Amino acid sequence: MEYIHPQVNLQYTVEGKGHPVLFIHGFGENGNVFNDLQHLLKSHYKVYIIQLPGINGSGFNEKTALWNLTDYASLINDFIEEIIQQPVTVLGHSMGGYITLSLVAQHPDNILAFGLIHSTAFADSEEKIEAREKNIEFIEKYGNELFIKTTTPNLFSTQSQENLSTAIQEHIEANQYTAPEVLIAYTRAMIRREDHTALLKSTALPVLWIIGKHDQAVKYDDTLQQVYLPNISFVNILNNSGHMGMIEEPERVLNAVKEFLFYIYR
Repeated sequence: MEYIHPQVNLQYTVEGKGHPVLFIHGFGENGNVFNDLQHLLKSHYKVYIIQLPGINGSGFNEKTALWNLTDYASLINDFIEEIIQQPVTVLGHSMGGYITLSLVAQHPDNILAFGLIHSTAFADSEEKIEAREKNIEFIEKYGNELFIKTTTPNLFSTQSQENLSTAIQEHIEANQYTAPEVLIAYTRAMIRREDHTALLKSTALPVLWIIGKHDQAVKYDDTLQQVYLPNISFVNILNNSGHMGMIEEPERVLNAVKEFLFYIYR
């Protein structure tokens, strides 16, 4: 389905009936990473998955190439108000979690609860900014396909790389054709994002945490510093996962999401 917006159109899917749940995917991937969760949750919830601008048919233009994550959050808020039309639980993976935090900061009345799946409220450190700048240089020099092929395996734990090679290759093939200008735009937006630890301290909304013990993109120890900040936290540690628990430990992620949603909509 397509959401027609004055600035950029979004592709999305919706399945099920009941209370609404919205998934926001991360960098270097597309919303289909949540397809299995959508299918398994649709018997009790109305599950929306959006494709962010430039991904899987969603629009992208010169203006969106300059956006900050707050701009993406505003777009998603318009989607919530026009399509979902009621407060919603939002679950974001990685960069999708950064966008979720911006959404909660700007439009808390439209959010019932939110989840950070392998994500963080911390702004980028100087070391992380330097790494992202190098990623931009790599994409500009070698292109999007080689970038995705090179970086994706590192998102998985060593154990997952050994046991899930086929799934990892399928994930690469599903995402390697994202245009380089899209990858660069999101990388720059992540560099510019603000710290949201104050939001975690002040929010009355329940927060779901899904954390990979072997996550190299969002460090395990850094995330543990944040889980105590909200008043209500549901903390789930995936002992065998890196940054991609939806693929590495899908049953545990499903159970964590179901427990959280049951609490929210009980």
